Amino acid sequence: MSMRDLMATGVPVARPEGTVREAARLMEEAHVKVLPVCEGDRLMGVLTDSDVISAIADGGAPDTEFVRDYMSTNVVTVTPDTGLAEAGQLMAHRRIHHLVVCDDDRFLGIVHVDVEWSEMGGL
Repeated sequence: MSMRDLMATGVPVARPEGTVREAARLMEEAHVKVLPVCEGDRLMGVLTDSDVISAIADGGAPDTEFVRDYMSTNVVTVTPDTGLAEAGQLMAHRRIHHLVVCDDDRFLGIVHVDVEWSEMGGL
């Protein structure tokens, strides 16, 4: 099984010039915690719910602060052909819950794994 089989497609994307509020609305409507940030279909970064919180906590105005100023640009990506075992190891090693699937720098989809604390043995 590869990421091609598991990735969610049709995921809403934020634009770097979009506002933090616009991105937060997209996240809320789609019930997601991360948005790919793209120019056209080219991946520029991701905006997480933590990034949105940081924008507000820093005293920024979500209606005038831009996604590009808060997005993460060091995104962990995989190809559609990346296998499940390799992706799982990458996520565990990097301690991340999302993998962005790209063909070169072209955004294709996203894979999300939500692990309950009880499955990890608690704290």
